[in-house]
Amino acid sequence: MKIQSLLLFLLAVLTTSIFAQEERDAFDKYGPPGEIYTNLKDALKDPKIVYKLKLEYQAIDPKLQPKITKLTEVQVLQMTANNLTQLPQEITSLVNLFYFACIGNEITSYPKALAILNNLPN
Repeated sequence: MKIQSLLLFLLAVLTTSIFAQEERDAFDKYGPPGEIYTNLKDALKDPKIVYKLKLEYQAIDPKLQPKITKLTEVQVLQMTANNLTQLPQEITSLVNLFYFACIGNEITSYPKALAILNNLPN
């Protein structure tokens, strides 16, 4: 009886673990482990250590957009519901970027140079 209970418990734990891994946000799958910056202003305080930037539900100050070029190490960028209609041209300088998502923005045009970001999947 104890063995059956133990096996049932282990099965429940393994099943939960498998489903938890499958439901991970795509953003979380990429880039090195570490801090996820959620504010552009904070990320720009020490831009050389920023690898993940997740800007959600916040307008991006047009004055800060050109400073995105300072985030030379960023590998993972997600911009969600930022009221953007076009991507900042400066995003094309993020050569280490290999995951980019722009969700909930009504983008009408993309920088042509976005195609030079070789690490992004097609």
